[in-house]
Amino acid sequence: MIDVAAAIIFSGDRFLIARRAPHKDQAGFWEFPGGKLEANEEPSECLIREISEELSLKICVVNHLTDNVFAYPDKTINLKAYICKLLDGEPHLTDHDRIEWILPSSLDDYHFAPADVAVVNVLKTYLYNISATSTTD
Repeated sequence: MIDVAAAIIFSGDRFLIARRAPHKDQAGFWEFPGGKLEANEEPSECLIREISEELSLKICVVNHLTDNVFAYPDKTINLKAYICKLLDGEPHLTDHDRIEWILPSSLDDYHFAPADVAVVNVLKTYLYNISATSTTD
């Protein structure tokens, strides 16, 4: 099993999604950016490193959202998704061919990689609960 960390990076009321480049596995699918954990690396450390390397962005990890174990035909991954906040930087693409800063209401407009679909569903519930809490306070 491969441990992979994914960052749901918020900037204001939008968050970042990235489309996998044509030369990558799952090409053309959207995902939450991140990468494989190195030996003895914590997911938060992995995300800070990977987002810096892949997108030239500085982030902070806010909290763990969910894990999703997904079996592709050639590998099984344990996708660990985290809510993150953009601190600084302008995105520069190295691993993706496109990025979008989207509103939560746009999530259903994108075709996510199979392992990310469960994360999208948990994210929708998380965002709904935050919205419901903020309107009742």
